[in-house]
Amino acid sequence: MPKPEGPRRKTRSRNLDSAGTVHLLCADLLLAFGGGNAVISLLEQISVERMQWVTPQDFAAAIGFAYVTPGPILITCAFIGYRAAGFSGALVATVGVFLVPWFLSVLWAQHVQRYIQHPWLQGFGLGASPAVIGLLGITVFTLGRYAFDGWVYAVISGAALGLALFTKVSPIFILAGGTVLGAVAGPLLID
Repeated sequence: MPKPEGPRRKTRSRNLDSAGTVHLLCADLLLAFGGGNAVISLLEQISVERMQWVTPQDFAAAIGFAYVTPGPILITCAFIGYRAAGFSGALVATVGVFLVPWFLSVLWAQHVQRYIQHPWLQGFGLGASPAVIGLLGITVFTLGRYAFDGWVYAVISGAALGLALFTKVSPIFILAGGTVLGAVAGPLLID
């Protein structure tokens, strides 16, 4: 089994310090609406395609780990920050990706409550909802490109979809089962 790599060091132009990492992540994610799941494709575009901090397979694995851990999906930023700038990058990216939305939420909470019935705000919500659905669809395609690396993973995905759609099995058990099956099947398919 290959040894896990430490922080990935690319060319000097791709390697940012921790301040640059958090600035880039926060600036691009600042206007992302729809929650963590809706911004996965944007996060992938930044960290895999544009900055090349992580490989597509590393990104898919990080998202998978984020789904099986408690808390928000954007904890993936800790992994990406680590790959971009080491431990300090992980720390700063994690704090930055959660601090900015928290601050904006606190700042605007009273204003949103005051204008909740305003037609503009209601129109914003009606327009943002379909956009979020579209972003979630892109997320499915983005992760699907890297997740179906063999027939076993396609079977796991199909079983998870079937269980989610047609049974009352908790998503936690579906994720746990998929994780265990992937962990068992992974070494068999790689060797």
